Amino acid sequence: MMQRQVMSVPLNNASDQGFTLIELLIVVSIVCLITPVVFMNSSRTADEQKMRHFIEELDRTISEAQIESMSTLSTARIMFNTQDHYYQLIRSGTLMTRSMDRRMALYSTTGSYEITINPVGKFSQPKTLTFHIGTIHYRLVLLLGQGRHYYEKF
Repeated sequence: MMQRQVMSVPLNNASDQGFTLIELLIVVSIVCLITPVVFMNSSRTADEQKMRHFIEELDRTISEAQIESMSTLSTARIMFNTQDHYYQLIRSGTLMTRSMDRRMALYSTTGSYEITINPVGKFSQPKTLTFHIGTIHYRLVLLLGQGRHYYEKF
């Protein structure tokens, strides 16, 4: 019968003692350098998504107001309240309020934060409204004439 021989390896080798302090410090410093970059990118992505959602919602609101104005032959107004962070659509005696992000800022070329749509669906005054959250900026340009408008990101 054959016997097996077992070899034992001593456990006190330098490679079996774990990580050195230098190795741990290097890993911690790399994590500390990467964390803010990841956070900033995710924060910017969230801001971009919030802004796109707001622009889409505002576009639907403007289109609804134009259609309602033409169908009822009445004037519709969209009023922005920057201090309380909402905007209102006033049409045919009804009031609809929608909220805006608290960090959103709004600037107007005319100083007026109101969009008026006449009974034929056209804007009463051309203007540019600039919306921004952090570093994300969008411009809403209202054209005089056909009731057209467009958004641009800058």
